[in-house]
Amino acid sequence: MFILFGTKSKAKLVPDGRRGERRCGECNKRTTWVECVVKDSFNIFFVDVLDSTARCMRCTECGEDCAIEDWDRAQRRAQLDASQPSVTAASPRPQDSTPTPAALDVDKEFAALKQRLAQSKK
Repeated sequence: MFILFGTKSKAKLVPDGRRGERRCGECNKRTTWVECVVKDSFNIFFVDVLDSTARCMRCTECGEDCAIEDWDRAQRRAQLDASQPSVTAASPRPQDSTPTPAALDVDKEFAALKQRLAQSKK
């Protein structure tokens, strides 16, 4: 026996919905996003069995959508990043060729350890 099933997804633009500009993770472009109502349906033998609707933001270039909560979170993060001054990396200090006293102590300990290992192998 065969069971035919499938899914469908339709998006309708909200007439006076929100609009915003953001970089899309799918098409990697800075695009306009619009608020849509998305209706997902599950059907068996071409008869809709389950329906669900949700509001989301949709990329006008590629059609990628994200939940309104994710959109709001990303917008707040972008505003925070824009309000904070940018931090530049400090240039590394030039390395001195002269070893520090701590490095000399480590070298002495390492040499002593090598001698003990050589003596224990005999």
